[in-house]
Amino acid sequence: MMRGRMEPVLFHRSGGRWKVPSTLPPCTPGQGFGPPPLEAMASGTPTLVGNRASLPEVVGDAAVQVAPFDIEAIADGLHRLIEDASLRAVLREKGLERAGQFNWSKTAEQTWRVLAEAAGN
Repeated sequence: MMRGRMEPVLFHRSGGRWKVPSTLPPCTPGQGFGPPPLEAMASGTPTLVGNRASLPEVVGDAAVQVAPFDIEAIADGLHRLIEDASLRAVLREKGLERAGQFNWSKTAEQTWRVLAEAAGN
């Protein structure tokens, strides 16, 4: 399994260019909340995630979801992202919108509200 940072790579296919993000989140069943997919979506990168843990809730319909242990499903999802320009365009827009729903200010505000309620304020 690849871990860590990778150098960006450009692939040329049918005159198009593909940029591999500098980090590739693993498609793992135990992924927590999901910052890597959110970061990918926030950058306009069509995203593929495992359909386990909190990831389906985090990405909604803004990413391709696959079974993380099914190599054929992962390959099919990647193939769809590579071959289907309209899917990439839709996921790019939905991903930007979805990622915009998660921000640190909103998180801090909601956390403060829960703490205040717990303290009886």
